[in-house]
Amino acid sequence: MRSTYREELGSVSQALEILSERVRELRENRQLSIQAAERSLIGELAKVGLAVMGELLKGLDPDGEDVAFEGQRYWQAVRSRYEYMSSFGRVSVERGVYRSRRNGPTLCPMELRAGIVEGFWTPQAAKLAASCISDMTPYRAAEFFKELGMMDPSRSSLDRLPKALGERWEANRESYEERLRESDEIPKEAVTVALSLDGVMVPMRDSNKAEKKAETRAEGRPDKGPAGYKEVACGTLSFYDGEGERLATRRMARMPEANKKTLKQQLDRELKHVLACRPELVVVGVADGAVNNWEFLHDLPCDYHVVDFYHAAEHLKRALDVCMGASAIATLTKFEQLRRTLRDEVSGVDLVIRALKKLKPRARGDHRDYRTGIAYFERHRKRMRYATLRRKHLPIGSGVIEGTCKSLASDRLKRAGMRWDAPGGQAILNLRAWSQSGRFEAAWLLLQKNYRDDVPLAA
Repeated sequence: MRSTYREELGSVSQALEILSERVRELRENRQLSIQAAERSLIGELAKVGLAVMGELLKGLDPDGEDVAFEGQRYWQAVRSRYEYMSSFGRVSVERGVYRSRRNGPTLCPMELRAGIVEGFWTPQAAKLAASCISDMTPYRAAEFFKELGMMDPSRSSLDRLPKALGERWEANRESYEERLRESDEIPKEAVTVALSLDGVMVPMRDSNKAEKKAETRAEGRPDKGPAGYKEVACGTLSFYDGEGERLATRRMARMPEANKKTLKQQLDRELKHVLACRPELVVVGVADGAVNNWEFLHDLPCDYHVVDFYHAAEHLKRALDVCMGASAIATLTKFEQLRRTLRDEVSGVDLVIRALKKLKPRARGDHRDYRTGIAYFERHRKRMRYATLRRKHLPIGSGVIEGTCKSLASDRLKRAGMRWDAPGGQAILNLRAWSQSGRFEAAWLLLQKNYRDDVPLAA
């Protein structure tokens, strides 16, 4: 029988009365430790929260009445007590489990009405856990919540949650991403949008590490290096104002995939949406010199193509090292001179190429960096008009995508002892990408709809 409102209020009032009594005891304690008192109060506050959550969840249970779901009538098959994880801790609730036919599939109207996530988490608790696990390992997250003093999920629960959320998201990814784009606001001050992509190697479980090392040894080469790693693809879409100040960035990443196919689709759709809303924006494609990146960027409606200035400077330094010596003061002086020329002179890249061709590599040693450097500047000559771009306050560097590779992928996926499969890694990347792009709230609302239904009483 459903409890009355007076009974429900009584259970909450009792928890509040216990809390008040605990406060009085703490105030009368002259040997009071504030840390111990705070810890004690957190526990008592959690009990109040649990009492309230228990009554709220009970209020969503049909209490034996038939319900309608997806055009069928369901009747209560069994009642039992079940434990859910709330942001206050574990709350135990008696609820009904329903069937539409004997031995048929079951549903719990209370869970659907409350939006219980994966049959265990209240929506707010699941949101907190997902946000936490995007930055921490399950072990560290469990310790964090334990120290916090309210919800206390296990490591296994925290490990399963992002994977389950990831499966839901990937099943409807394209439609969800479209809604995310529509929910975004393009900064009013934006005059430029810059598009960039890159990759970072992460340790994978399915990378055949042992076989690759054996093949390397069989070829007579050392088996050192990143065997067992594959490339996570990262992409960014950044908005800049008329002075070249970055206003906002949308970040995304995909687990290893041939030719970065999905990431390129995401970037293409993001740009099309932006230009549909703001066709006057200047579009700049920025990347390092990788051929695959430019094959993609040249198919986009970019007004300018830019090879990252800092990658260009690295090629310049390596070429000078071959000719003049890596540690020589004269090399550093020459590098700074040519670096400024490349950046500030209208025909800087042509001057750099001529300067390099006048130098001669040392008689001994590997000259590939010298030859590669000259070829690099000649190949990307049209993408190195840095002085012109700077005068127009347009970006010349890919620092945003370099930082994204680190903060989005490396910082979470390359910790000691980690190995990833594609679904598990993608679940974490999704959470981190939403958080770093200001999209977490919108993405969470889309996911939450998978778990909630009104489930009305049957007529």
